[in-house]
Amino acid sequence: MVKVIFFLACCCLLFGRSSGQDSLHVGVNTNIRALSIPQAGHWWFGGSKGWLGHSADCGKTWVLRQPLGNLPDYRSLHAFNETEAVAAVAGKPAVILRTEDGGRSWEEVFSHPDSTAFFDGFGFWNEREGVLFGDPLPDGRLLLLHTKDAGKSWQTAVDSSRPLFAPGEAAFAASGTSLQCVGDSTVALVSGGSVRRLWYSRNRGRSWEFAAGNKP
Repeated sequence: MVKVIFFLACCCLLFGRSSGQDSLHVGVNTNIRALSIPQAGHWWFGGSKGWLGHSADCGKTWVLRQPLGNLPDYRSLHAFNETEAVAAVAGKPAVILRTEDGGRSWEEVFSHPDSTAFFDGFGFWNEREGVLFGDPLPDGRLLLLHTKDAGKSWQTAVDSSRPLFAPGEAAFAASGTSLQCVGDSTVALVSGGSVRRLWYSRNRGRSWEFAAGNKP
């Protein structure tokens, strides 16, 4: 049911024909890149110009906040339920925020020390354990973070578990959708740019394999 609702919400956002609406009106000027629907009726979004939003009535009314002002671009958001969610700024500052009150207030729970860090997407195996990835850091290795407490804290992956990307290879489309966690321990992501690959791990990112792509 949640997948069906998510699909309908996406149709509403992208094509503007759901329930006779011309478009989805959230009440502010923003470009929505992140959408999460953890249960029926509850829609969460992250967008440009610093906006994060939560609706408890299928988009009729919204709780809207700009917790870091009007500059951040939120392209990754994962909602656990009607009150808890995490959101990541795609560019600078590379920070992760978390709310426990339905989006009325947001707390910074992680800030990456590298000024070049760029977050691309979340994935969760369950309600507590998940992973975030981003474009390669200056050492050429993929940016990887892990959480074991539903995003309340994040740990940087050791270098040996961070895949070494080729020059010019980066995450494909920072829209929060290029990483998926499957089952209890599998995670997969796609890269683009000079090299296109499907990267996958069967042990929660401790080691990685890849399949090369042959299309641009």
